[in-house]
Amino acid sequence: MRGVTRRDFLKYVGVAGSMALGMSFLGCAQQETKPTPAEVTETAEKKGEEIVIGALFDLTGPTGDVGKDYAQAVQDYIRLVNERGGIDGYTLKLEWVDYAYKVPEALSAYKRFKSMNVPGIIGWGTGDTDALKQDVARDKIVYISASYSPKLTNPAEAPYNFVTITDYTTQLRAVLKFAKENSDKEKPKVVFIYPNVPYGTDPIPGGKEYAAELGFEIGNDEIVDLKATSAMEQLQRVKEFGADFAWVGGTISSTSVILKNAMDLGLETTFMVNVWGWDRRITELAGEAAEDHYYNWPGVLWGEESAEGMADIMYAHNTWHPNDGGHTIHYVKGWLNAMMLVKGIQMVVDKGEEVTGENIKHELETLRNYDPEGLAPPISWFPDDHRPSMVNRIYTVEGGKIKELGMVELERRADWLGK
Repeated sequence: MRGVTRRDFLKYVGVAGSMALGMSFLGCAQQETKPTPAEVTETAEKKGEEIVIGALFDLTGPTGDVGKDYAQAVQDYIRLVNERGGIDGYTLKLEWVDYAYKVPEALSAYKRFKSMNVPGIIGWGTGDTDALKQDVARDKIVYISASYSPKLTNPAEAPYNFVTITDYTTQLRAVLKFAKENSDKEKPKVVFIYPNVPYGTDPIPGGKEYAAELGFEIGNDEIVDLKATSAMEQLQRVKEFGADFAWVGGTISSTSVILKNAMDLGLETTFMVNVWGWDRRITELAGEAAEDHYYNWPGVLWGEESAEGMADIMYAHNTWHPNDGGHTIHYVKGWLNAMMLVKGIQMVVDKGEEVTGENIKHELETLRNYDPEGLAPPISWFPDDHRPSMVNRIYTVEGGKIKELGMVELERRADWLGK
């Protein structure tokens, strides 16, 4: 049971990794009444049938520093579902490709997934998700990605795309509101630092608009590449501007560089780090420079025992890879995405309907305040609004320990949809 690495994919186009281990859907309650003969026959006919799910991972590309944990979680969740009996007799088969954050390879992988008649895909990056949104709409394939781009939340533009936590711009707006409320300045200064890729640029216009609405003075943007080894030049300009706050829109590797360089330059700026820019490793990578900043992530930390769903996550970890050193919030993201796609499939199967992307979409759009086992804020998807919630958590690092500072819930404003 293996997936396709980028090298394999380039050599053998269309050959994807598969996994199919037999298990039962999480949380399914057993029927207390005996099944009818017809139900027994129907279940017997389903035994051995597969529902194929596609997945795009970045294991070897520029976002592989956060992509590996996400990919592991998706595979673990599908494995756990199958280990517990599948979905009413159906076995899930995961076909995945390491596309290395390259849009052309994602498009090629999609053609392969389409030929397999997958009803849903668990995706990854913003560039490839955006490139595929019209394709999945045309082909009626549900697409739940690790890109939380605001563009994916408007069904008028992306009807088959779903995100499981607040989108990038909502997170940015929430931390700006938190920063403003906790600042002793009437007009604090803010700058935006991000990589010049869709994931980095998408939330900036909406974030700036809200920053102005809140009364921030906005400085010039600074571009820091995902693979940057220094940000001294950019941060010198941030220092000269006198920024009180700075949004950081890269992944953990570039974020740690920014935080260490800022400390070396003596900046007193509070950095507001996006959902992919940090995890528990930030204290190791940035050391003391990680202290006292704002870290965005609507969900719980990996290992948070108060969350009901963490029991299954820890079971997977302790059973299948107990010696890998543990996981991060990115693992929780992958688990959530797999969980919600499986939830949609389960709802369709429960109604006795054919498992198609169109039917899964319809069922997901009926969810109201659905609790993903405490791993993230309750999810509500509407036919005309795919924003799952308007809640964001803010974390910080104190004394080398990660702690939650607070939770911000924004209004579900119509003018923010898709922006």
